[in-house]
Formats: sequence, structure tokens, C-alpha cells
Amino acid sequence: MPLSYVLGLIAGFATLARLVRKSAPLRRLLSLKLLRRSGVTRTVFRAHEAYQARRSGDAVQAGGSPLPPPRMRILVGGTADVDWFLTVGREIAKIISECVSESARSIDEMEAVLDFGCGCGRVLRHMPELTDAQIFGSDYNPELVGWVRDCLPLATVAENARQPPLAFDESMFDLVYAISVFTHLTEDLQHRWVSELARVVKPGGLLIFTTHGERFVDRLGRAERERFRDGTMVVQFDEMEGSNWCAAFHPEEYVSRRLLGSSFVLRGFRPGAPDGVLQQDCWTAERTAL
Repeated sequence: MPLSYVLGLIAGFATLARLVRKSAPLRRLLSLKLLRRSGVTRTVFRAHEAYQARRSGDAVQAGGSPLPPPRMRILVGGTADVDWFLTVGREIAKIISECVSESARSIDEMEAVLDFGCGCGRVLRHMPELTDAQIFGSDYNPELVGWVRDCLPLATVAENARQPPLAFDESMFDLVYAISVFTHLTEDLQHRWVSELARVVKPGGLLIFTTHGERFVDRLGRAERERFRDGTMVVQFDEMEGSNWCAAFHPEEYVSRRLLGSSFVLRGFRPGAPDGVLQQDCWTAERTAL
């Protein structure tokens, strides 16, 4: 197949994918329906990622630490922009520390912290600036785990499957955070992972995680919006589970009454900030006694 044809195909897919992610609600919904009916959803999205990575420049070092290649940055954040990758990671690490403080704890007193869904270390790379705790990471993508293991020795990282369990002992962590993880999982799998995280968090330890809340309701169709208003979680592109293209939307009452179950008690909530670094809702929950 000629290279020009391949590049043209990728560019065409990228254009369609951009419509899905960034267009006005009506055009976006039409694009979603077109993709799903065509049966080439995964191909379109992967082509879009490859196309964006090809267009991106790269930097090797950032503050003395290696920077992941463009393709990896796109996988975890949807963009290869270096400043965005570093700034957002640093600011989210600070938000995590603030959430811990709001729960009458101090992150610098913790002994073990887990970045669940660490990707290529967007947040994890900044945690040693905030705490002397031993830092761990886990992700289902073996390539990202391998890169962190080789290039960011500040953390101990392990690969997990899409489904539990994790490769860690029971009651091992004072803090587990999951940034933009539950936003990309189907409902059943979310509940299974909450149960698994309850296993590895110490009694009295904290779980901090983010969800797509009211801030993202304009991304839903009419029927989806009605379900959301009724307190039901909505998942788009469940066939792309685990990637940025699968999107889960959580009403507040669903998280507080159903997702956390009896293993965690809610200690804090920050609604998504439209103009802030973290536009997703942020939840802080405490592990109940075993």
C-alpha cells in the first residue's frame, strides 16, 4: 500500500476522531453514531493517536528526568504537548496533597503511596517533591509500565491486568490515587476495582479518584442525559474500555451511594473546575475498619 495512501487514511481518520472529541454536541453525537455503525471505532482512534504523535516534536529531558515520547503522552492525556504534560501532572500532584490535608492528614507523613493507572508517570514523577513516602505505580499497559520502570526509578511499578487483582499485599498503602481512571471503565469493572483498592488500602487510609461529573454533561445525548439526571452512570464507547476514548459519566449521588459501597466513607469532594487544571470531579474517601 503506498505511503501517501496510508498517510491520507490516517489524516482522514484523525479528522473524524477530532469531530468526535471536540465538535459541538450535535455534530459530535452524529459522528459517534457514524463511528459505531461503521464498526471501525478502534481503528479510527488508534489512527488518530498515531497521526498526532507523528506531528509532534519531542524533548528528551524535563527537569533532569526523561520525558516519555509523544505517543505515550497522547495515550495518557490526549495531547503530546510537553508543557501541558508537565504542568498538569505537577498541579494534580499538588491537588492530591491538598485533598489529603483536607482530610486532616499530611501526605509527607505517609509511608506508601500508590498511583493506580500511573500511565507514563504524568503525576507520579512529581510525588517525591511532596512526600518521602515510598512511591508505587500500577498500569495495565506494559509499554508504559516498562518505560516508567526504566526511566523513572523514583517509583516501584507493576503491571496489572484490566481486571483485578493488583500485585500488592493487603493493607499496604496509606494513600491510593486514581486520576482519570474510573472515567474510562465500564460500570461492572469500576465496582470490581473499588473492591480491590479496598483490599490494598490500610484501614483509615485514603483513596482519591476523579470522575466526569456535571461539568461534562453536554457530552451526553438526550437519553443519556436523562439517565444521568436520574442518578445512573453513563458509559460511551465501552468497547474501548481502558483507553481515553471510553468515557464514563458519574452523577454525584451514584458515586456517594453506590460506587464506594461499605468499604469507604466519603471525606471530601471537589467539583470539576471549568477553567482549572483538574476539570473532573475529585473525591476523597477513607477506608473503613476491616
